[in-house]
Amino acid sequence: MAASLTGCCLQQYFDGQCGVYQKFPLELNEIHLKDCCRSVVGHLRSCNISEKAVSTEGELIALRAGIWRYNSCVDKGITVCPFHRYTYGICWKPPQRCGFPGHSPQSKSKPQRGMTARMCEIAQLGWGKLCRIGTGKIKNRDLM
Repeated sequence: MAASLTGCCLQQYFDGQCGVYQKFPLELNEIHLKDCCRSVVGHLRSCNISEKAVSTEGELIALRAGIWRYNSCVDKGITVCPFHRYTYGICWKPPQRCGFPGHSPQSKSKPQRGMTARMCEIAQLGWGKLCRIGTGKIKNRDLM
């Protein structure tokens, strides 16, 4: 069931106002996170993450919001607007530099792999910084 654009449940976790996403102008309504079902396989590959790391589009969006234990079976109606769905879902692009909080922000090294959900959770707990799943990380400075 779709809801009108009044402010999705995930707005507090993401930047930007709720609204329509430019690439998909006909999608005008918020939808339940558990109903987000576009394929994430190609997106995960582009972020250098294992295809098995995330099973659904809804789970991917929840992880990017910092909801580490999302389960669509117990989802009680979390909604997401088209803008946040695509900006932080399959249309999200990782930064060009290493985004791990323990690494130097001045580093010119390009990341070789994307951070997993577990790495992002540890970064949030240890450094208080939310890293989005797929954020680039320099390979030789392993956390896990």
